[in-house]
This record gives sequence, C-alpha cells and structure tokens, in this order.
Amino acid sequence: MSVLNRISNRLVDRATDGIDSWGRSIIAQIPTGAGETEMRRRHADWARTAELHRTYYAPDSEYIWLLGPNGDERNAQLIATNSYVFVRRDRTGLLTKIGTHSWDVFFRAGFDGFTTTEPRKPPKGEDFFVRGDLRDAPKDWVITR
Repeated sequence: MSVLNRISNRLVDRATDGIDSWGRSIIAQIPTGAGETEMRRRHADWARTAELHRTYYAPDSEYIWLLGPNGDERNAQLIATNSYVFVRRDRTGLLTKIGTHSWDVFFRAGFDGFTTTEPRKPPKGEDFFVRGDLRDAPKDWVITR
C-alpha cells in the first residue's frame, strides 16, 4: 500500500503545477475590465524580465522586528512584510517556494507592482511586533513599540 501511496504522491506532484498553470491560462482569457486588463499586461511585462531567487517587495513593504519567545528583545529577528522570492516559472507567471503565484500578489500590490528596492530597516528597539500565545488573557499581553 505504501508503494501505491508514493506513486500517487509523485504523480500528483508532477501534475499539479501543469494543471494549475492550465487553469490560470484559461482564467486569463476571460474578458475583464480595462483596469484588470492593464494589470495583466503589466504583470506579463514584469514576469518576462523578473529574476528567479531575487527578493521583490510590494509598495507597502516594511521591515519590523519580531520579538523572540516571551518578548525577549535579545532574540528579535528583522523580517520584511510583503516580500516575495520566486523560485520557478510557469506559462502564466512565477511561483514562490510555497506555491504562491505572482499574479495573486502582483494584483494586490496595485498599479505600482513590485520593486527590488528594500524598505527602510528600523534600528533595533523600534517598531516591535509581539509574538506570543494569543490564548493568554489580554491582561497578560505585553506590547512594546
């Protein structure tokens, strides 16, 4: 039975991207409004010249500090919001490692599209984002900024 499972998983892994790409190409041919048509044209132009394994940022991207466990500032990590690294292409655009399609995030980014310009990095101790167990009572939450 495990042999059949492995074979079916391999088949699904190979066929999924092709089926997804085929479905997206059909959807792209559906008549749309002028705004979406322009967005699709801009996405197609960007996708032709986009580089794989390069970080792209949306216009509203920003860096924030993510605190370590229990609000530990010593183990804080700097992360960028709305940043994407595309690792492979298909007929309709690019895909991230987890399968996010470039059209989906490009459309959300708006007419400005993506940029390779990094947002400003705040110094440590500024713009902290709290990570914790949200099941705790709000009186136990510690929010620092």
